[in-house]
Amino acid sequence: IARELRLDMPLHDITAVAPECQRDEIRRIAREEARRRYDLARGPLIRAKLIKCVDDDYVLLLPKHHMVFDGQSGGILYREIAALYGAFSRNEPSPLPELPIQFGDYAAWQRNRLSGERLEEELSYWLDHLEGAPPLLELPTDRPRPEAQSYQGGRCWFSLSIELTRAIDAFSRRLGVTPFITLLAAFELLLHRYSGQNDFVLGTLVGGRTRPELEELLGFFVNTLALRARFDGVETVAEHVARVRQVAVGAYAHQDMPFDRLVEALHPDRSASYAPVVQVLFGLMPKDSRRVELDELTFERVNIDLGTARFDLSVMIGEDHGTLEGFFEYSNDLFDRSSIERMAAHFERLLESMVADSERPIEQVQLLTDAERHQLLVEWNDTALDYPRNRCIHERFEEQTAHTPDAIALVFEDQQLTYAELNARANQLAHHLISLGVGPEVLVGICMKRSLELIVGLIAILKAGGAYVPLDPSYPKQRLAFMLEDTQTPVLLTQQGLLEQLPPYQGHLLCLNRDWETISEKPDTNPPCRGTAETLAYVIYTSGSTGRPKGVAIRQCSVMRLVCEPNYVALSPLETIAQVSNAAFDAATFEIWGALLNGARLVIIEQDVVLVPQRFTEALNHHQVSGLFLTTALFNRMSLAMPDAFRGLKYLLFGGEACDAECVRAVLEAGAPANLIHVYGPTETTTFATFHRVDRVRAGDRTVPIGRPISATRVFILDRDGAPVPIGVAGEIHIGGAGVARGYLKREELTAERFVLDPFTCNTAARLYRSGDLARYLPDGNIEFLGRIDEQVKLRGFRIEPGEIEAVLDEHPAVRQAVVIAREDTPGDKRLVAYVLPADTSLADAEPLRALVRERLPEYMRPAAYVLLEHLPLTPSGKIDRRALPVPEYGYDRADNKYVAPRNVLEETVAQIWQDVLKIERVGVHDNFFELGGHSLLAVQVTARIANGLKVDLPLRRIFEAPTVAALAADLAHLRQGTKVDASLEQILSEIEALSDEEAACYAQREQNPASEGQLG
Repeated sequence: IARELRLDMPLHDITAVAPECQRDEIRRIAREEARRRYDLARGPLIRAKLIKCVDDDYVLLLPKHHMVFDGQSGGILYREIAALYGAFSRNEPSPLPELPIQFGDYAAWQRNRLSGERLEEELSYWLDHLEGAPPLLELPTDRPRPEAQSYQGGRCWFSLSIELTRAIDAFSRRLGVTPFITLLAAFELLLHRYSGQNDFVLGTLVGGRTRPELEELLGFFVNTLALRARFDGVETVAEHVARVRQVAVGAYAHQDMPFDRLVEALHPDRSASYAPVVQVLFGLMPKDSRRVELDELTFERVNIDLGTARFDLSVMIGEDHGTLEGFFEYSNDLFDRSSIERMAAHFERLLESMVADSERPIEQVQLLTDAERHQLLVEWNDTALDYPRNRCIHERFEEQTAHTPDAIALVFEDQQLTYAELNARANQLAHHLISLGVGPEVLVGICMKRSLELIVGLIAILKAGGAYVPLDPSYPKQRLAFMLEDTQTPVLLTQQGLLEQLPPYQGHLLCLNRDWETISEKPDTNPPCRGTAETLAYVIYTSGSTGRPKGVAIRQCSVMRLVCEPNYVALSPLETIAQVSNAAFDAATFEIWGALLNGARLVIIEQDVVLVPQRFTEALNHHQVSGLFLTTALFNRMSLAMPDAFRGLKYLLFGGEACDAECVRAVLEAGAPANLIHVYGPTETTTFATFHRVDRVRAGDRTVPIGRPISATRVFILDRDGAPVPIGVAGEIHIGGAGVARGYLKREELTAERFVLDPFTCNTAARLYRSGDLARYLPDGNIEFLGRIDEQVKLRGFRIEPGEIEAVLDEHPAVRQAVVIAREDTPGDKRLVAYVLPADTSLADAEPLRALVRERLPEYMRPAAYVLLEHLPLTPSGKIDRRALPVPEYGYDRADNKYVAPRNVLEETVAQIWQDVLKIERVGVHDNFFELGGHSLLAVQVTARIANGLKVDLPLRRIFEAPTVAALAADLAHLRQGTKVDASLEQILSEIEALSDEEAACYAQREQNPASEGQLG
């Protein structure tokens, strides 16, 4: 420590700067000074600069390095400067007494004291206190956390009213705590509400001047204490405050442990993107006078925001003239100022609610103002709509038929039907179904490929008063058998070519193409209306977390609210709507009924056309399609292959999973449709619940909002206690309104769990659907989708419950436990992976598990890889640590699957293309494309690459017939003989025959059972 120190104090004159600009200039100079580096080896670690504003107004800047200076040092230095200035201006000697000790004495004393047994005791307390604590407090941010912190920041000042300050003092006295403990308890509750975490760590500061001799020393005495905040179990405000006090008292009793030594002992995973152990700080500002009168001179301490932040968030608070005031210091990498201003307001509102009633349960402590609640619950849910709520679907269709009987209603390949023809055929089938006993609430199965007959069947079932149950022909027989058994359908509509794919069935089996001669004998007049708007319209099955699919029961009025005069599209008889979705996928509800209930033309497009971008684009142009829905996966694929394909559309809707903002930007820039609409909605709320019209994508956007509620729909984002969350804070999406399903078929317990009472309406029968989806409100009222609360995933537009796959795997006698997750090891390429603990040594590889899954689950639910483990990684709390599950080696889960390198040029070419498309490091000659994680969308890319590179006219189905490198290379060798070398890529692509997932499943079955080959037409 230097015995003497002389500081240069340059004078900076800003008298020429306009008075209204001087404060900004002072801030600029201060930030420039604060960012100047110090020479830590030689010092000094304090600098000075005097700024002259006018003749009698100066600013003294005193930048100090934090290693020699803390908050209390500021007050000491301020008082000493004032005392010395007063004395020296009067030619008096220094009034300050000599210091009894120096900081070096304290440092030596601390080092000697904190060693040996004392150190072990202190360290033991902190290691026990922080055992199992999460490494990161994950507050909702405005931007993704960067790979490395910039330490750029800002400050948002706040001041509590005198009335609230007094209320906090009175509250603290009643509970026997200091006001700081009350403030800390409120801040912890705020962090709990914002993060949704029940367990986290935050830091607080202690002065460290535990002996009288240290009170007037300058130096860095402050230590950071890591306080564990827990919210487990129900507790009142008083109990929460008592718990916070208990934790704080324990921490203060062990405050001598230096924080840096504690971090070393904890060995946390280091990341440049956040501070170890503590990312949020809450502290008390030391008291000191901000204004001093000396003779003719007045000193006033001024706070300047230097634009830095050491933590994600720091809150410092203190008392000045009878009121509590302070600031939120925040990282610019993560937060906007507006978000911090809201947080400060919520902190104040939460304090008001806490101190008003100490016996109030903490989940009832109010965070929102009345104005915020009204905005979230009422203003942003003002979606009332005068739609035909009391009409049935088929009544609306019959009215449209009467209005435009000769208009084309339906087009498939080279066939078409007018509204009158479609209505007449549906009437004949409806009368036949009535004769078989179909009526209101009777479920009728319909298992058909895309065709005119499929649409006739759907309309006829509704006309008969029944509800349709769409069954995907590509599903395994066992899954179809479960659905037929679960619904107890007395009638099943199908096509003759699908009979071999159906399980045994005891009810009335109608093949429309085989039995139409008999059906056509029935009248073609409209049958009397059977049922009401509340009658069941359909039951669609979705994946079930309990291990079996669950049927979602949708009413007729829910469909009417979706497509009749909605607020997100304006459908009219002038539109041509494409049916791209499978009828067993609820997006078909919008496509089919959106067209037929509005007099538009419905064009059915085969899946093999949809999968090939060029052919799909040609089909859209050929039929002059104006309205189209695509799953996000298909949208992303089209945006990469042909981003201008949608230029002629009036409406392009896309959704089903989180979208890639860059893919959206590509479509907007290449030639956007008139209306590009991002939609969101679970099956349980009838296809769509929200929409967002996309006009632009800003640089840095991670995704696109899902928007606002559609007509006759209300959306609430609630915390785990059912309270609305503030703007920017994550919560679970709850959906209400006319689109909410009746519930799950024959699953009363599950229905009660997911369809809960709506507390925001006077209608006691109204229900909210708990979606399990996480989202947050943006400041403009749009909703941003964030992910799932549970393990449910979306893959290529399909909703998948990993629990259902796990339940199938657990049935295998050689499996002790299975865990299935969706991995995205390569951005944009999400795949299912199964991790299996074998029950014994009989499970040598994954082949028996693949065979079991093929029998029980549809193609989109089959894992792309299986990993056999000796044990599952666990979190400190004993739960499965899904983040720690290893990255799989796709295709290498068979005991006999040794890598064999490509042996010739053709095999090398095929292997390289597979590596590029599948984004894996190596491919051997015996590897199977689909067991490496491939699927039909990726197979299209492979086909195009091979066709272009080898100049071979390669149909897509050859990849399914020869799924290994060796088999496909041998096949290509034969194909190259006689193939024209000068064939253009355009010609080749136009001739590629795409396979649907259903057909792919058939080929997979044939590989397992060669005897079935003759059944594949």
